[in-house]
Amino acid sequence: MQDDNPAKCLPDADEYIVNCFRSIGFHLKSGYGALPLNWGEIESFANKSGYQLNGWECEQLFLMSESYCGFLEAAKDPNCIPPYRDDYDDMEDIEVIRKRVDDKWDSLVSFLS
Repeated sequence: MQDDNPAKCLPDADEYIVNCFRSIGFHLKSGYGALPLNWGEIESFANKSGYQLNGWECEQLFLMSESYCGFLEAAKDPNCIPPYRDDYDDMEDIEVIRKRVDDKWDSLVSFLS
């Protein structure tokens, strides 16, 4: 049986949009931290960069920036699941990683002492 959940059958990212995203920048910088790209920034980028963006592509840049900024905030939580892993339900796995990080940190501190 095929799973029709759109989140589980997303297409690979289009290289053109990814290149645009890298060129425009993932977010705006402000005194309040990272802010998602706004429509004016995307429109200016499209008009001045030479990239020929249609409405859907502009919307994707906006959504990608929103997602990026949302995860920047979520990632401040030490228990945040990495975006590239969806199998972090096992607390033992998390504890093993924490132990490894602690060991590396202790090793670095003792090396610098």
